[in-house]
Amino acid sequence: MELVLVAVLVVLLVGGFVWWRREQAAREARSLADVRADAQRWYERLGGQVMNLHGDEPAVRQALVDAAERYNAAGGQLEQARTVNQYRLARETALEGLAYARAARVALGLDPGPELPPLAAAEGAGELTKERQVQVQGQTFSAGPQPGRDTPYYYP
Repeated sequence: MELVLVAVLVVLLVGGFVWWRREQAAREARSLADVRADAQRWYERLGGQVMNLHGDEPAVRQALVDAAERYNAAGGQLEQARTVNQYRLARETALEGLAYARAARVALGLDPGPELPPLAAAEGAGELTKERQVQVQGQTFSAGPQPGRDTPYYYP
């Protein structure tokens, strides 16, 4: 009788463990699918901006080149991503590209569109609120919160 009770207990424990592992795998798969969908959404939005914006001003051209570069990089990252962290990195790359697309829209005099989530890489970096000039190794560089003839190195 004790042997049967022990056998039933072992079967219940093994069955519980198997059920728990399947549920854990299903939760991880759902989480991975959610993160992938989020990264894909930002990537597709960036693609729409890259394909539809054009301009001749140097600041616009440079911002669009940078946005297109991030679009290509995010596409490659999405294609190779297999983990939650890899999908998050692809999302971050797409958001960087969208920041450059917003800069191009501002330089073109268009509505920049809705605010983007904050970039993890930009935390604590601050932002330019007025025109500034710096000298580095004898060269003068100008930067500011808006693109212009005097701020060709405008980055959001």
